[in-house]
Amino acid sequence: MDIRDAFFDELYHITTEDNNVVFLTADMWAWGLGEFKEEMPERFFNVGIAEQNMINVAAGLSLSGKNVFVFAIATFLVYRAFEQIKGVCDNKLGITLVGAGPGLTYKTDGPSHHCVFDIPLMSTLPVTILTPRNEFEARGAAKLGYKSTMPTYVRLGRGDFPAQFGKYRDEYSDVPFVYEVK
Repeated sequence: MDIRDAFFDELYHITTEDNNVVFLTADMWAWGLGEFKEEMPERFFNVGIAEQNMINVAAGLSLSGKNVFVFAIATFLVYRAFEQIKGVCDNKLGITLVGAGPGLTYKTDGPSHHCVFDIPLMSTLPVTILTPRNEFEARGAAKLGYKSTMPTYVRLGRGDFPAQFGKYRDEYSDVPFVYEVK
């Protein structure tokens, strides 16, 4: 199963168990979101191409006790909404930021979609950065984001990601994740 599909499949299973999980998207779609939207429309919000506003809405939902996941193209999520993400981190909100197409995943879409500075930018904030390399790690990333009480940034590429620059392990799982480039 594709990394992105595995992540959203796991998130779907998590949301069927916990009514507190809310999902926001900035006009993005992925396999696995169809069931979520159909079965739990009161917890699925497409805010349109408005990444900054999406983060502000997510912050409000998190402050009201919701477990929030947000999904957008990585370059627009990180670059466009960085100030709002900083506010999420300053307030230690357990929001999971899911960026599609990190690095040069969307290389044919041109420079506006190239997300090569997300790790350096996000590393300036108190946020856990996860780059799952396969289906197993993608499922682990969804679980970790769900359980975390601090901001988490998940970089979802396509296919398997063979590179391994560093490893992150925590109390929830022994799943390794790429977290920094040296």
